[in-house]
Amino acid sequence: MEAASSKKSDPALVVADERDSRCARPRMDRFSPYRMPLADPVSDPESLSYLMDFPTEARRAARAGGLEPLLVDLLRAKQASEGEPSLRALSLQAELSLRLSALETQVLSLAYEVHCTAGQVKDVVDELDRRERQRQFTLAVSSLVAGAVGGTASGVWALSDPDNTRGPTTLVVGSGLATAVLGALSLVHQDPHVVLIHHHNLLGPVWRAKDPDHLFPSFVFRMLNMPSETERGSPRAVLVGAWSERLATGGPWPASVESLLYGAGGRYPRELVELRQAQLEGLESAVQAIGRDLELLNRYLVRRLTGTPPAPWGLPENPLPIPPIPPIPPIPPAPPAASSVPAPPPAKPRASPDGS
Repeated sequence: MEAASSKKSDPALVVADERDSRCARPRMDRFSPYRMPLADPVSDPESLSYLMDFPTEARRAARAGGLEPLLVDLLRAKQASEGEPSLRALSLQAELSLRLSALETQVLSLAYEVHCTAGQVKDVVDELDRRERQRQFTLAVSSLVAGAVGGTASGVWALSDPDNTRGPTTLVVGSGLATAVLGALSLVHQDPHVVLIHHHNLLGPVWRAKDPDHLFPSFVFRMLNMPSETERGSPRAVLVGAWSERLATGGPWPASVESLLYGAGGRYPRELVELRQAQLEGLESAVQAIGRDLELLNRYLVRRLTGTPPAPWGLPENPLPIPPIPPIPPIPPAPPAASSVPAPPPAKPRASPDGS
């Protein structure tokens, strides 16, 4: 999204269209070759018996990703082969790996899209700040110039016409008023006009709990709407609760604030642009958090499909004996340092008085 002024006569107008960027993923309608339909959860008792041992987080990710029927078929095939490799079990396991990889890339792709869109909104905020700083700088310089020109002109006038005191005094007062007005204007913040256009709006499906245009991958949207073990409900409920609280306590907002934020866009006040940026950043965190449940599902499937027994509580997995630490050998004494002064020659023996 590039912030640009569409009217040269109105420098406070910033127009930004999210369609000008390349952040958005292509829409996956029912005719798209990239559409990846997800299976419904299993419901019959015999199939559910294969999934009873799944931890809550892993089961939640498997249900949202449409993996439950595939997991039941795989576990049933491994049970029928009594642990021996079979062609059907290997085929189902390969399909499971492919689907898990696709779900992971969907989370990464959407997280990038949300991060990129939030960065575009931040560019608009930075453009507003840049224009405001430029306006304040221009007014401050103009104030200094007005004061300097007025003072200099009045001084020249007084020197050229010493008998005329009324004119220079009036000029000094006028330049002082101009300086004060320009300085006061530099301290008054201008209310900019921002037009954000976002037909591809990621906040709308989260707010309405519906995604008819399939802006989100089905797996990610299911994870956002699926209740978790926390008291606050689903990740979507947490997001909408925080957004509603901010709308209720902030403002004052325009009457069409919901259609602005969660619709196709329109004329934004500055504070609402910052709120949209904050909501996109919160959505990005919620999308990235989905990767944690997906990681737990992968870890549990590795243990379940390879037959690795769980480690006792509080003990490390596959403990290895720790070899004893060998004793540290004593440090040999350092050799005496060689002296740079040559040693004196040995003294000759003296002859005794008796001549011996």
